Amino acid sequence: MATSPNTPVPQVAIAPEAVVEPRKFELLRSLASGGIANTISSIVLNFSDVAKVRSQCQKQAMASNPNLKPIYNTFTGTMRVIVKEEGIGGLLLPGMGASILRELSYSSIRLGLYPIVKRAIGTDDEHGDVGLAPKIAASLMTGALGSAIANPTDRIKIMIQQEAGLVDPKTGRYITGLAKGSKPSFNGTFAAFVKIYRTEGFLNGLYRGVGPTVVRAALLTCGQMASYDHAKHLFKRHGILNEGFSLHFSCAIIAAVVANTMCAPADLVKSRYMADRAGASPVYKSAIDCLIKTVRAEGIRGLYIGYTASLYRLGPHFVATLPALEWIRKNIFGLDYV
Repeated sequence: MATSPNTPVPQVAIAPEAVVEPRKFELLRSLASGGIANTISSIVLNFSDVAKVRSQCQKQAMASNPNLKPIYNTFTGTMRVIVKEEGIGGLLLPGMGASILRELSYSSIRLGLYPIVKRAIGTDDEHGDVGLAPKIAASLMTGALGSAIANPTDRIKIMIQQEAGLVDPKTGRYITGLAKGSKPSFNGTFAAFVKIYRTEGFLNGLYRGVGPTVVRAALLTCGQMASYDHAKHLFKRHGILNEGFSLHFSCAIIAAVVANTMCAPADLVKSRYMADRAGASPVYKSAIDCLIKTVRAEGIRGLYIGYTASLYRLGPHFVATLPALEWIRKNIFGLDYV
């Protein structure tokens, strides 16, 4: 049937297509994914951090108190001693509050910023990979930045874990641990921040040890993220594994060994120097002084005290954190895999 030129043609309403903004709030989503994944792992594995710090700081405590005898030897032996003397809570809980605050700041930055910085400084090749050099550079930068900002939480965590022990209700003094015979320095995490600031100051107190902390974090993040990311690329490129849990799990194990080996000396110096007090008679004048005295007294092997304890911590930590990070990024925040 013919229609008149003046007859209006009915219009069909077309719904506008949804605008997809994959980069919207990407920074916040990426920061949140890194913080959440690491916080969960740190809560579960805090016991290994407690054992590591005790074993690393034992000789330092003995230098300050000649009455102390070495009781923390191997990683498992240290845990057994702590549980025997202080109960399971003495192994699981010290420094937990500070550890959570640390991960929500430090790990949010280093793991959340890494993929963004990597893309910003690198260009994809024919395989869709930016190459190893941008990964190393991005991980070094984000690790250093995160640790520099979160240094106060790291200092408080180590000091609480180093001096933790059972307190005699009658005398108010420790009867176990490295601070045996002394009164507790802190009544809680936030009280520790206030006391350190008032007694030692901002730079000498809360930011004591920032140098070795930044070095350690840069090396740790480089060993963790650059090796993990590049191992993933190589496994996928050569058809060994496809993207998924098996790939994430396998590469996390590789990352743990690489990261622990790279940062062990800096980790020991950081723990000893941070646990030292900036009062009238500190054991170490600086981080470099701590490094020199450790090598002179204990040799190069002394820098790797706590290596096994650290690996026992980093291994499960990475195996839990990195697959969780990938899952959270993809399924909760709608981001790409690392």
